[in-house]
Amino acid sequence: MAQKLGIMAGMVAVLLLAVQSVHAQQKELRKIHLNVFRIDSATVAARVNGYFAAEGLEVDITTTPNSTDQMRGVSQGKFDIVSTAFDNVLAWSGKEGAEIIAIAQISDKTVLPVFVRPEIKSWGDLKGKKLAADAVDTAFALVLRRVLLANGLDMTKGDYDLVALGATGARLESMIKGETYAAILTPPFDVKATDAGMRRIGDSKEVLPDYPNTVLAVNREWA
Repeated sequence: MAQKLGIMAGMVAVLLLAVQSVHAQQKELRKIHLNVFRIDSATVAARVNGYFAAEGLEVDITTTPNSTDQMRGVSQGKFDIVSTAFDNVLAWSGKEGAEIIAIAQISDKTVLPVFVRPEIKSWGDLKGKKLAADAVDTAFALVLRRVLLANGLDMTKGDYDLVALGATGARLESMIKGETYAAILTPPFDVKATDAGMRRIGDSKEVLPDYPNTVLAVNREWA
């Protein structure tokens, strides 16, 4: 919890700096629209304990079903700031006219675990199977493809299919139902996956030991 609160304190500082750069002439700061994949305990604590208010901020926090909606939302001005995977920022550079930039790194050297259904005993067993992803060309899907390639599976050769399902909970549900056979599952869904009989087969550190993972990103014009 202490580490999460420290991360949230940093987020508050970044939010404040960003707001001041845009509204330096305003005495009262307007509401900040923050979009995330999951509202964690640190975010709740920051709001309940008045950390945002203490910095003169009113932060409206919403969740996104997938990275495509999130990136399109920040690009079109629906959200001021998003907490997202750095891959999303790279993938959306110039896409649909978007000018999205990362302004802070929230976590680094993150290990992203790959889980499979219980009948999958080796990487080779995934050949010809459908695998779950947020969006097929952004975020953790790119990491998953790198991990699979390192283990002999190449999507460009038709070794498997990626299915865009959105956030982590939806990916796990699809695996439990037997609709897909593997996915990257982050906390707390990694624990839920294990409880449901899924098995951890590998992780991102095999190919991306310094993966930057989560950043705060904004539309360049807003920054």
